[in-house]
Amino acid sequence: MEKKLTKHGNSVALIIDKALLKLLKMDESTIVTIAIKDNTLLITPTKKKSKGTTKKAKNGNALTDGLIEEYKETFKKLAKT
Repeated sequence: MEKKLTKHGNSVALIIDKALLKLLKMDESTIVTIAIKDNTLLITPTKKKSKGTTKKAKNGNALTDGLIEEYKETFKKLAKT
């Protein structure tokens, strides 16, 4: 499936069709995790947080921290726009 990005204010949005959202069991209130792997954009529904920090959550934070560190210059440039 190919999709065209849509201008949304100063950003660009990707519209996800209702049928695809239904297949993924997602809706407009779903929180997603966005990652880049091998030049591919990965969008994954975030599971609901449990009370307390689990080992899996700690690993997720390490992954996020690593991505932030790796792309911090890009994030700085994006913040200026």
